[in-house]
Amino acid sequence: MEEMILVTIVMVSMVISIEAETAISGLHVLNPETVSYTTDNQTVVNLSFNFTNVANEPFYVNTVVIQLTDALYPEAVEKSKSFECVFRPFIPVPAKDRTEVLNRQVGIRCDIESCRFYKYLCATIKGQKIGSACISLTDTEGGVVKCADFAIDGFSMDTTEELIYKINDGVPITAWTKVHNNGKTDIPESTTELFAVKAYFTDSARFYDTDTIKLPDGGISTTPADNSKLKQAYDSNGDKIDIQLTSDIVLPQTECDEFTHLCMVLEVDDVINDAVEDNNYHCLQLGKQPLDNGAGLANCTTTSGGANFKLNAWSWPLFTLVVMYALY
Repeated sequence: MEEMILVTIVMVSMVISIEAETAISGLHVLNPETVSYTTDNQTVVNLSFNFTNVANEPFYVNTVVIQLTDALYPEAVEKSKSFECVFRPFIPVPAKDRTEVLNRQVGIRCDIESCRFYKYLCATIKGQKIGSACISLTDTEGGVVKCADFAIDGFSMDTTEELIYKINDGVPITAWTKVHNNGKTDIPESTTELFAVKAYFTDSARFYDTDTIKLPDGGISTTPADNSKLKQAYDSNGDKIDIQLTSDIVLPQTECDEFTHLCMVLEVDDVINDAVEDNNYHCLQLGKQPLDNGAGLANCTTTSGGANFKLNAWSWPLFTLVVMYALY
């Protein structure tokens, strides 16, 4: 019995010593600019660790616990579920030395209730209360958090008149679009604009495809009739908010002959409100007038001073009628 008691005391002493002398001295996320954490699915990230052991005995790392937090340990209050990185075999850390472990994959997901509070990605050796490492949730360190999801749902011209866009000559338009929060967390009211809406001429209805032409650079600004709608709260899966917009649309000369669509695009101020980028736009076809749910015509001036209109299967009948009327 005395021998069993002695063994128990030695084991407890060892745990306390390890907690004080072994730490995660480095934590890195591979390609953080491509990493985002959402409330929908686990994001698989590649993590690298540096373990430092200042004890006189080797240490073996079994499991590292990963959490998203609102502050550095131990001050963190809002913490995500724990996600474990388990090492098989255990990682040896020699006495008074350090060990680097590269590219270990862990799946991480935001809790809906706490998502907006997360500022750090933290790691600690399982079973220890100190010796953790934390990095900021930015696109240069730990990746970014995306809690909510602004989305645009529809875009239409508020006119029955024909629209013909010209190079170096602004054409005033009034348009309507619908915006809603497609995410799982609410977007609170803001004192500044949560998003802007920009217009672009493109050669595709797929705005974010890598080979899509999008001009002009930076887009064409629009002005909302009610600016408060860009600052108001948007509840999770709440109402679709109608927003009336005005703008002077100038047709870019560069790549003019390639344009097939006019797109309205949400440019979200904070990435936390933009979980899915691909629902941030809606495009109308050029060569069709607003009465036919189109954007209008693009007049690409030729070098000889004439006009080169963008025509397609829908606009040929209209063009034919115009020419016949002129000849008559």
